[in-house]
Amino acid sequence: MEGKGTAFPILANDLEEAALEEAPDLAGQVRHIRGILVREGAVAASLSGSGSSLFGLFDDPQRARRAHAALAAEGLSAFRGRTLSLGQYRGAWRRALGQEGRGTR
Repeated sequence: MEGKGTAFPILANDLEEAALEEAPDLAGQVRHIRGILVREGAVAASLSGSGSSLFGLFDDPQRARRAHAALAAEGLSAFRGRTLSLGQYRGAWRRALGQEGRGTR
């Protein structure tokens, strides 16, 4: 994760250092992508798991859109998403399963 003093200190990836040691050519790419995310306003940026992806967390949708555009401009695959509350998550699943209004939890 970018810096230990980030807004989300609990979001640490213990595999990141080992993954980058195992694949040193990946380290430069990770620094480059993390740099774009941070420059565009990510409050945290980290490798996911053992390095299959990198993610950034943004507190402003406009910054997330700018980061997405900057990554795309570099020819990198990027996806934007948003976090959901537990209620929103459950509602989305109910709708997807056609269970709206059945009172499922």
